[in-house]
Amino acid sequence: MLRQRVASALVFGPLLLVVVVAGGPWLAFTVLIAVTLGLREYARMARLGREEPVRPVLYPAATLLVAHAWLGFPPPELVLLLTLVAAFLYLLATGRSVRVTSACLTVFGLIYLPLFFGFILRTRALPDGLVLALYTLIGTWSFDSVAYFAGLRWGRRRLCPAVSPGKSWEGALAGAAASLLAAGLANRWLGWSPLAWVLLGLLTAIAAQTGDLLESSFKRFAGLKDAGNLIPGHGGFLDRFDSMLLVAPVVYFLAVWFGG
Repeated sequence: MLRQRVASALVFGPLLLVVVVAGGPWLAFTVLIAVTLGLREYARMARLGREEPVRPVLYPAATLLVAHAWLGFPPPELVLLLTLVAAFLYLLATGRSVRVTSACLTVFGLIYLPLFFGFILRTRALPDGLVLALYTLIGTWSFDSVAYFAGLRWGRRRLCPAVSPGKSWEGALAGAAASLLAAGLANRWLGWSPLAWVLLGLLTAIAAQTGDLLESSFKRFAGLKDAGNLIPGHGGFLDRFDSMLLVAPVVYFLAVWFGG
């Protein structure tokens, strides 16, 4: 399993870095593909938990949210509002019982995947967007990797055993140190104040760990070990990018506040 994880990281990691450097339509198209794959896994987990988002509404709305992240329109509030209405109308038109949970799962899926992951596109468009977008990837990967190996080696105190028994406080703290180091290196090009880049590293760690636990709760709800089998050694898209989904908006808003 470890060899597969390393091999997958060596293949997909550089490809993603190249796409981020290229930016523009290359990055937008990659985000759209990633969001589509993630939504398929999300819908599958919801179905296994005996609920399901309204798929005919879910994917077109996701495309519109990715378009907003790249082009600035349509407004995401409008997309989410129309999605909620369209989900109820679809359920009525197909003769299915109108379940509030189905409509809510649809809207939550749009916030969780295309809206959050789309912040990578919005970050890339900022003045220091290349450095910040690369940090979003590298800072998250640093946390995940160091937390994983440190947890295996020194993990004793369980972080959240009810959701993910393998996570430990020792691993989380080691991952936070790695995120701080990555933020410090990125700051050589950003030129932020010490408080700003320390906050960037710490909030990256908190967001990454929260994203990991959130996806773990989805899998526990669905009774799955992995969200999918897309990436050898890692599982599905959500298994590999769950942390980054929450890191992306954190980096964007910190960049707006501290980077001008």
